[in-house]
Amino acid sequence: MKMKRIVLFIVIAVCGCSRQPPESPEKPKVPKQSPISVVIIRWDPPSEGAEPTGYRIHTGTVPGGYTETVDVGNVLEYEIIMPPHRVYLVVTAYNAHGESDPSNMITHPPVRITGTEWIPGGVRITWRTIQGELYTLESSEDLITWDPVISDISGGANSQYFDVPCGSQVQYFRIKLQ
Repeated sequence: MKMKRIVLFIVIAVCGCSRQPPESPEKPKVPKQSPISVVIIRWDPPSEGAEPTGYRIHTGTVPGGYTETVDVGNVLEYEIIMPPHRVYLVVTAYNAHGESDPSNMITHPPVRITGTEWIPGGVRITWRTIQGELYTLESSEDLITWDPVISDISGGANSQYFDVPCGSQVQYFRIKLQ
């Protein structure tokens, strides 16, 4: 009896799959002031690159010094308990091939302008500060392009103010934590 030899080739192709970590999540934000110390954090998925299989929220008490990490799974919103002091936060995406770079940093509680007062030739802007933090006051005429008015404003014990000269055009102001 003659035997036949059968040669079998198996080809496995993986299409449409990237062997790269995903890109960074986009636009993390605290959409509304939450009660007490519970906040809801939302972010947008990466707009390009490999598909994430989950996200991590990294928090710390200094910018870039993230000491706590929470793996929140594959969700775009997460409720987290925050301590009563300022917290810096980033979100990363991950998949089987690695973790993305951090998203842009946000702070909680965010810096808020607490008062404005017209003064001769301008406006006085007041905001709450934290001792030892540095702030930048920025202005805009269109809410798209922001220009620094003054940088490296040192935080005092409670609040800070700055007198800004104003022209005849409408100006918008914001305070950024450095």
